[in-house]
Amino acid sequence: MKKQIRFIVVALMFVAGITGCSKQPVEEISSSRAAVETVAQESAGIYAAQELRTLQADLAAALDEVKVQDGKMLKNYDNAKQLLAKVMSDSEQVRSVVATSKEQARLNSIDALQGAQASLAEAKNALAIAPKGKGSRADIEAMGADLNGLEESMYTIQPLIDAGEYAGATEKAGIVSQKANEISSQVKLAMEKVAKENAEKEMLAKLRAKSASAKKVKK
Repeated sequence: MKKQIRFIVVALMFVAGITGCSKQPVEEISSSRAAVETVAQESAGIYAAQELRTLQADLAAALDEVKVQDGKMLKNYDNAKQLLAKVMSDSEQVRSVVATSKEQARLNSIDALQGAQASLAEAKNALAIAPKGKGSRADIEAMGADLNGLEESMYTIQPLIDAGEYAGATEKAGIVSQKANEISSQVKLAMEKVAKENAEKEMLAKLRAKSASAKKVKK
């Protein structure tokens, strides 16, 4: 009788063990899917694209393992649970990567905006002291119009930063900086050209004065 009872207990424990392993991990599946979806919504495709692809592939592998066990008579979802647990853990790591990368992108966009502001101010100062002779007046006016256009573009950069579009803000600020620097370079070249022409005129005037003085001495 005792042997029969012992056998029944062992059998029940065996059945319980099989039942425990054979229950589909519904909660783990739902949580893992939600975790990956959350990561994707937090711009992981922009700031951690490779990590997101790996995470999605790992989730797919875990779900495939669940399907494999679904088709078996004696189901065992232990491996699937381990894979799903890894997806949950990795999701948190990817979220951390996204947060760090996003903050760095934000700081980069602010630096780019400040750089554009400095370049624009430098170009405006250079244009203010640029030589305004007959030959350069049209060029000065054209560069002034370009600067006005760049100044208008500047007003669109901060809203991009506020909206979290850091890459677009950085790109636009870079364009403003580049064009403003080009204007500064053009003004510098114009000033150097005028300075050279003035030096040549001064030298020519000195030579003429020296020549005139020499003629007077001969007389």
